[in-house]
Order: sequence, then C-alpha cells, then structure tokens
Amino acid sequence: MSTRGPAYTYSFDVSSLPATEYNYVTVTAHFEPGAVPPADDWSQYMFMKLSDGNGTTYWDSTIATSGVLPGSGATDLTWQGTMSPSTYQGGTTLEIKFVAPQDDAGGPYLSILSNVVVTIRQTNNIISGNAGIVGVTLSYTDGTPKTATSGADGSYIFTISNNWSGTVTPSKSGYTFSPTDRTYVNINANQTSQDYTVTPITYTISGNAGVAGATLSYTDGAPKTATADGVGDYSFSVSYNWSGTVTPSLTGYTFSPMNKTYANIIVNQTNQDYTATPITYTISGNTGVAGTTLSYTDGTPKTATADGSGDYSFTVSYNWSGTVTPSLTGYSFSPTDITYTNVLANQTSQNYTATPTVMTYTISGNAGIAGATLSYTDTTAKSTTADGSGNYSFIVSNDWSGTVTPSKTAYSFSPVSRTYSNVLANQTGQDYVATAITYTISGNAGTTGAIISYTDGTPKTVTADGSSNYSFIVPNSWSGTVTPSKSGYSFSPVSKTYSSVSANQTDQNYTAILNSPVAKPATNILTISFNANWSAVPGATDYRLDVATDSGFTAPLSTYTDLNIDNDTTYTVSGLTAGTKYFYRVRAYDGINTSSNSNIISCVSNQTSVLSTDLPTHFGLDQNYPNPFNPSTTINYHISNACYVMLKVYDILGHEVAMLVDGVKKVGSYSATFDGERFTSGIYIIRLIARSEEGKSFVQTKKMLLLK
Repeated sequence: MSTRGPAYTYSFDVSSLPATEYNYVTVTAHFEPGAVPPADDWSQYMFMKLSDGNGTTYWDSTIATSGVLPGSGATDLTWQGTMSPSTYQGGTTLEIKFVAPQDDAGGPYLSILSNVVVTIRQTNNIISGNAGIVGVTLSYTDGTPKTATSGADGSYIFTISNNWSGTVTPSKSGYTFSPTDRTYVNINANQTSQDYTVTPITYTISGNAGVAGATLSYTDGAPKTATADGVGDYSFSVSYNWSGTVTPSLTGYTFSPMNKTYANIIVNQTNQDYTATPITYTISGNTGVAGTTLSYTDGTPKTATADGSGDYSFTVSYNWSGTVTPSLTGYSFSPTDITYTNVLANQTSQNYTATPTVMTYTISGNAGIAGATLSYTDTTAKSTTADGSGNYSFIVSNDWSGTVTPSKTAYSFSPVSRTYSNVLANQTGQDYVATAITYTISGNAGTTGAIISYTDGTPKTVTADGSSNYSFIVPNSWSGTVTPSKSGYSFSPVSKTYSSVSANQTDQNYTAILNSPVAKPATNILTISFNANWSAVPGATDYRLDVATDSGFTAPLSTYTDLNIDNDTTYTVSGLTAGTKYFYRVRAYDGINTSSNSNIISCVSNQTSVLSTDLPTHFGLDQNYPNPFNPSTTINYHISNACYVMLKVYDILGHEVAMLVDGVKKVGSYSATFDGERFTSGIYIIRLIARSEEGKSFVQTKKMLLLK
C-alpha cells in the first residue's frame, strides 16, 4: 500500500499580482518516478497546499492529476483548482507544497520533481466591447453554441471558459459589421474593447418622375423627400426591409400613377417611372367672325384660329397669366383683348364682337384661256371675262361666300369651280386649267392612202393608213363636211356632213370605187388585127380586156375574155377576120378592187380586095365613096410597085384616129373600109403612104365628111 510521503515546498514572488482579481490556480511540474511503481492509483496520496507568507492557506487538497502515473519513465503532470478563500488577498509570495506517496518500505516513488510552474488567474475570462447598435446578436461556441446581445448603447459582455479558443460573429437584420467576426485562441485574459463598426443595409429606389424638379415624398423613420433632376431622373435609398409609399408632386402637374407602394424591400427598385401631365385650362369663346387669329404667349408666342362659326378654344398652362388678342384683316374687335391672371380654372364664353373695316375684296387669277367667262353671285348673278392672256379679276363684298365657275364653249376647266366661304382677304392665284373639248371622227376610207379633207378653222387633211383606217380630232360642237379622195377612185358616200359634234364619231366608213378606164378608138386597124386603146386609171396595177363580135358581149372571143393586161393602156388584138366588126371594153384592177366596165369601142377589121386584074401604072388614092358618109365609107387606092403601104385616117386637128392599112402590098388596086360609128361628125383626112424598097415614097391625101 502507498502512504503519504515527504513534502516538497516551493515559493513564488507574486507581488505584481493585484488583489481580489484572481481565484484560480494551475500548477504544472515534471516528475520522474522511482524504480518500483505504485501498486495502485497513488495519486490519491499526493496533495498540494497553497499559502502566503502570512500563513493564510488558499488551497489544500488532493492533487487531481491528469491520469495515473505510469510505472516508469518521466512525465509532466498538471493540477488545478479554485482557491479558498475564493479570492487572493494579495501578498509578496506564495508557497506550494507537494506531498508525494511512498511505498510500504518507506521509499519514495518520486526521485525528481522539477520545472514547477504556477499560474494564478480568474476562474473565467471576459470578452467585451461595443457592437455599434442595440440588439446585435454576438454568436460563439463555448462547449455549446451561445449568444450575447448588445445593450441600448451597443455595448456587450460575456464570459468564456479558461483557455478558450473560438470565433465571435455579430449579426442583426438590416446591418453589416466590420470586422465581420473576431477569432480568439487560448484566451487566458479578459478581452476588452472588442468593438465593431455597424453599417445599415439600404436599397435604392430610382426612375424618372416625368418632369424635372418633381418632389418624391416618403417616410423612412422620418418624412423624407428626393428631387428629380433636369431630365426628371431621381434616386434615393431606403432601409433594409423598408415598407412605405412614394408620392411624386410638382405644382402644375398630375402624375400617373399617383404613387407607388412598397413592402419589405430587400432589393434595389429600378425603373420606377411616372408620367407627368401638365395641368392645363381651356380658354374658349366666339370671336364674331370665322378665321380670326387669337394671339397669346405661353412660354412662347402662340396663336389659335376661330373656326367657320367664329368659335375658338385653346389651352394654357397651370396658373397662366397673359393677354389674348384677336385679329383679322378687315375687322376690329371689342374688347381689343382680354387679360388673365393666374388661371386655375377653364375660362369659357370669352367672346368678342367683330366689326368689318374693309368692305370689298378682290378675287383674281388666270382662267387658262382668253375669253373664259367666270360666273358668280354676289347679291345678283354676275360674271367677268378673262383677258387675252386668260387673266381675270373681280371684286366681292366683305365676308362674301359663293362659288366661281369658269366656262367657255368647247373647253373644260379644272377645277370645275371654286367655292369661297366668308371672304375676308384678297384671293389671288385663283387659277384654272382650261382644256379644249375635242372629239374623234374615225373610220375606214376603203383604200389606203385616201385623203380625208375637212375644215376646222383652216382646211385640214388626214391620210388613211395601210389598213385604210383614218382618225382625226375636231373641237366640241364642230360642224363641217368630210370628203375622201384619191386619184383613180370615187367614194360612196361622196362625203359626210356633221353638225355640232358633241361625241366621238366612230365607224365613219366609205366605200372606195376604182374608176373605170375610158376606152379609146382602135388604132392600127388591119385585116387581122387592131390596137385597142384606153385611158390610164391612177391606182390601177393592171387592166382586164374583153373583145366580142357583138355589143352585148354575148359572143366574146375566148382569147380576149377578161384578159389580164399589164399596167399598159394599149394592146394589140390579133387573129381577127378581115372585114369583121369587133367590140371591146376594159376594166381597171388595183390588186383588190376591179372597176366597172369602160365604154364600148367598135371597129371593123380591114377587108382588102383587088378592084381589077389590070395592074395600075401609077400610085393613087381615090375619093372615098360615099362622101359625105354615115357611118362607113369605102376608100380605093392603087399600087404600081410592090411596097410598104399605110392608109391612115386623121381628124381635122391632125390626130390619127385609125390605121386602115399597115403592111406590104403587091402591085394592084385595093379598097379599105372606114367605120365612123364611134366618131363625131366632121371632116376627116385620109392619107396614103407608100414606100418602095429603094426608099422612094408616095403620099396622097383626101378629105372625107362624116355626117350623122
């Protein structure tokens, strides 16, 4: 068994320790045990006594070690406890005595006791300071989570256990703290002045008030305001979790919305806009005459104009002061003006009396054409006439209302008329555009190139196109005659007459008739042939020839029925029987149309006979027989040598009208017949011409008289 052994005593200078401040003691020491370990927990036999030099004992108890001493080897042990009396009363020294156990034989277990350290302190330490505001919670952990709360002045204090380590964190809704927390390590002394700086958390409400200078009112603890800048923007801060109403205001304005209400704001509020509408008032009444100008100044010079009944209305700013003056050329007004001061309500029935000062006004312009008549009514129906340049001017009475209408035969006008209401000033530049009224006459002339002639002031023509169509314009109410023409053609109808044309005239068609050629007497009449002759027809491209032995052409010569003759006016008809009477006629053709038949020409082919077997001894031409004659006569002639013979008939003017013989004749006496049926009465010349091979000629002439 272990028993209480010898005591070890140590003294310490504690003169620097203040009295009444410390009541807890901690002792640490180094032990080296003996060779034989104790048989049990011998620490119950180890005691420590703390006393001062005056004999006062503050602590005397069994040492509470950190554990059972090991059986061998050195170790450090700690003893701690509360002093009794509870507080140290002060002094210069403290004395510590250790009583160690010994074994049954009386040998100590401790061979060395060294490095003794004594710490005298409070049982617990204090952390204190100011959190910056009342109601701050300071959170920390000392064994378990704990808190302390700041007082009305923001101060706080709390105790922590001996040798405490941990973090203290201040917090309160709506606030931030600097520093955000404080960390402590192995605290063995009071921690004072552990202060924090508190900053309220705020949020911004911002937007545009709609007008510069608007006041935004709200309450955050106390009534507050913010003012919109030069462009209407505003911004202010409110407390964390703020609730309240913001109301914009500015004299002379209303706002939409009227206010905005917020609840528990914990974020910035942007774009909190308002629409500002100026408060205005209306000034209205009647000026007494339409078109009156009412002049006033509201920031800048402004005007309003009275309507057709003289009524007017305009708005002015809130609290407006100024003068309204009516004016209109030709009028004076009573009152001459009306003055207003600090207008805060609509001003109605602000009437004036208008009195004319000018009695007439001029309406002038250009009618678009000389001689136009401008009709209007000013008490009575009146008119004026545009001059040679189309200009016009007339006077109407003051405040005249009416319509002016231009007119002129064969013309339309744009505008058709002009209407005026309550004329109170000269009306210039009242122009019209005059447009001649025309109509079209059109149709088909029946042939290309036809000339359509008419008179519209002067003689005029238009030519039918390649499809024979034509078109021309005449003025309104035109009267006249249109005549188609083309060389070689006649037309049906010959012309068309128009009277007071007032609409387009379409399908004014003509039928073009190709003229018939004039058949002329046959020439070079021989025994078996003659030349058929006719006049040229303009426009004809060729001719068609008929030859028959009767005037009714019931016995036509097959070769000469509708014979196509190129564009020529003579054709030799051959293959005839001597002494036979033939008839011929001609038609013209233009590639499309065929004319009617020409007149009929007859002729008798020569019948050459030898009068006797006696050969003549000289050339000679006998007088015809009978003479005078109607319609035919016989002509005898004599040939003394074989030669070329021509026997021709001429009229009194020397024109050849018939060739009775044209060919070589042998020596002999011959006769030829001249048919004068198609000729007029009168003297005709018969001439015999004979030419020998040697170039000698014989010519003899006789006169004949045809009487019908």
